[in-house]
Formats: sequence, C-alpha cells, structure tokens
Amino acid sequence: MLRLTALEREIIRHRLVLPECIAEALDDDAENIGLLCDQLNVLIDGDLEDISSENCHDPFMAREVLAECLEGSTYCGTSISAEGGGEISPQKLRAVIRTAEALASKLSPFIGREIIPATC
Repeated sequence: MLRLTALEREIIRHRLVLPECIAEALDDDAENIGLLCDQLNVLIDGDLEDISSENCHDPFMAREVLAECLEGSTYCGTSISAEGGGEISPQKLRAVIRTAEALASKLSPFIGREIIPATC
C-alpha cells in the first residue's frame, strides 16, 4: 500500500495544477498530461499502487508525471521565500524539505527510478 500524507499530497498538487509545465518538461502532449493530472489529482487521495489501466489512461506516464511533480516542483522554493518573508517558521520550512525528500524516497521504487526533488 502506498498512501500519502496531507503535506505530500499538497506538494504534488502544487505541481499538478500546471499541466502545461509538466507537458513541456516531459516533452508530451499537453492534453494527455492535463488528463493525467486530473486523474492523479483524484488517485493521490487513495492507494497509489492502485494506478492501473482501469483508472488511468496511461499508468506509465502517470508515474512520470508524479516524478515530475517533485523534480520540477517550486513548492520548496516558494516555502523558502515564505520563510524569508516571515510567513512560515524555519521549523515549517525544514518540515517541507524533509517531506519532499521523504516523498521522493517513497515514490522512487514505485516509479522505478531515482527521484531527486527540487528542494532549493
């Protein structure tokens, strides 16, 4: 079973709302990626191991989209700016970065390759 915490889902969703950026990064069709982002937005609330051709039109690419949600994420960068501006505490920033790194470690075996999150 592969379930995500609330913060892990928030980090992924931060990127899922930008399917055109994901499509460009993955060199794929924006319409295809947009549909995958919509499907993943629902699927990340459950068990990610349930991603299959029954509930996702392209399970392989869905996994790549998940990886891109970490590798191309601006969530940590936004959090760094927020901490610098006093909007979040240094403790919250450390929690965000630790969570992104832990999420990459959690998803890497599922994706089938190492994921290096954008944490700065």
